[in-house]
Amino acid sequence: MSAPKVTIETSTMTVEKAVMNQVRDMLAAVASGNTPFPTEVRALQKSVNDALDKVNAQHLMQGRYRCTHCFHEWTVEDELNDAKECPECNTPAIEPYFSGNPYDFNAVPTYALAEHERRYPDPAAYGTYTVEVHRTAVRCREIQVENEIGPASAEIHAMALAPDEVFSNDIEAEYHVEGHEFEPADTEEKGEEDTNAV
Repeated sequence: MSAPKVTIETSTMTVEKAVMNQVRDMLAAVASGNTPFPTEVRALQKSVNDALDKVNAQHLMQGRYRCTHCFHEWTVEDELNDAKECPECNTPAIEPYFSGNPYDFNAVPTYALAEHERRYPDPAAYGTYTVEVHRTAVRCREIQVENEIGPASAEIHAMALAPDEVFSNDIEAEYHVEGHEFEPADTEEKGEEDTNAV
């Protein structure tokens, strides 16, 4: 699965222009052979520390978004993770399907994306996925799951099938997904299935 584009909104983390000017002037003075006074160095150090404290006090959250109209996916790191306008089709008020700490590498937004795929299915993403599943990075198999509504749903389905269907569960192991291939469903068949379901 290709990673969505990440946008980091840094407007709240802008270091004050005055501090940057102070740093530039001090570096220019040192480069030309002048030694700054200790009081100037301490003043600059305090200004830089204050600016860094301000920046470090910002708590960024990673919001993952999927447009409910065109299904474009993107990621934004900011303080609010509020509703955004889709950058592709300009649909307003798209809420994030996942919001979390951008540095928490154990966070798994796949389940949240799968739920979003169920709530807002993309007809073009419906089909058969072949998901590459790795077992403790030693063995790897491709598992085909048919009639899935999106890549996240296909990956979760394949992970559920992995222990019994492919690797057997003779020993404990961890599984992770490396990627998938997609084959669109025949839209006529899908239409017949939907008609038969009614």
